[in-house]
Amino acid sequence: MLELTKVTGWAIGKLADVANVVSGGTPSRSIPEYWSPDIIPWATPTDITRCHSVYLTETAEAISEKGLKHSSANLLPAGSVLMTSRATLGSSKIALRPTCTNQGFKSLVPKAENSGLFLKYWMEFTKSHYANLGTGTTFMEVNKRDTENFPVYLIPEVEQKRIAEVLVTVDEQIEITLAQLDKIRILKRAIYKDFLDEIENEAAQVELSSLSSFITSGPRGWAQFYTLNDTFPAFLRIGNLTREHINFRASELIRVAPPLGHEGGRTLLKKDDILISITADLGVIACVDENFEGSYINQHIAMVRLDPAKVNPRFIAHQLWGSEGQNQFKALNDSGAKAGLNLPTIGRLKVWVPKRARQDYISETLDGLDTNISEVEREMRKLKSLKASLVSDLLTGKTRVPC
Repeated sequence: MLELTKVTGWAIGKLADVANVVSGGTPSRSIPEYWSPDIIPWATPTDITRCHSVYLTETAEAISEKGLKHSSANLLPAGSVLMTSRATLGSSKIALRPTCTNQGFKSLVPKAENSGLFLKYWMEFTKSHYANLGTGTTFMEVNKRDTENFPVYLIPEVEQKRIAEVLVTVDEQIEITLAQLDKIRILKRAIYKDFLDEIENEAAQVELSSLSSFITSGPRGWAQFYTLNDTFPAFLRIGNLTREHINFRASELIRVAPPLGHEGGRTLLKKDDILISITADLGVIACVDENFEGSYINQHIAMVRLDPAKVNPRFIAHQLWGSEGQNQFKALNDSGAKAGLNLPTIGRLKVWVPKRARQDYISETLDGLDTNISEVEREMRKLKSLKASLVSDLLTGKTRVPC
């Protein structure tokens, strides 16, 4: 159980002191009149986890007054904290209007002089501790009693509201940034589709092996070469690749110091090498730039070195990233077996090869959008880091807000 330390001016209590804990329910699916679009919003955990806002703006389903009356569902007032307590534990949103939930919730209806926003951020901050209370065999669930007894600081109303105001300001900026990111992603996919439609009418498809001078995968057993010295080469893993674009995710890089002449030298990366994940999450693509030239890869990644006289490598990487390439990976993956691709299969992947000037133009356009995505992602990481720091400082009393 979470243990709280004393903070001047704050008391230590439990959720039942500051909120009524309310369970949900589901009207009978066999009675259509219990279900009525746009009458009473009815939330499931999926509605909570797919929403990026602090507030729940919509639900996939709604129920009627009869459905509410003839079920164990409860109508929660606007401002309530809709908190999941089954399977997904401790995720929460603020209800913008009166809302019901299914039985996978233990929602918090704030008592007088308590802020729903503060409680939402408190449960977000302590989510891992709340999740530890889960029990069950089919799925994990936190019961009502344990939810009511969950620890919380009892903070004066005005200070609760000031803490919430600071955090919601950062969350609003995160939401704006996410919307910006989504717009660029949608634009990129639309532009890529237009390019693909054009090149399908003007070019032939060839196998990747016909364009490559070398296809290999990384070595095993390199944990012995890991080093904390950040001047040594990077050792790239699937986690350093992303489905967002063909650049790298540079966080959590591992560095290695292999001995001279080691067999792993065959995977010393050169600029424009194409990397493809070949186990587990198949078909994640990256193209090596000058920042990662001289790096290495592990055994879960294939490296394809193309002949730059024949083709623009980044153009090919964009194709493998796009719908045409990803459909090939899906077709190659036998869902009944452990996901994995061998090197000959990689060589048989098919790509379009239009005229070089066309390749360069398409690559330059998509690279520009990838750069925009990377820049917005960096901004997102900064905002999330700022929020994590503020949450930790403000909700432990380390930093006090002026009231």
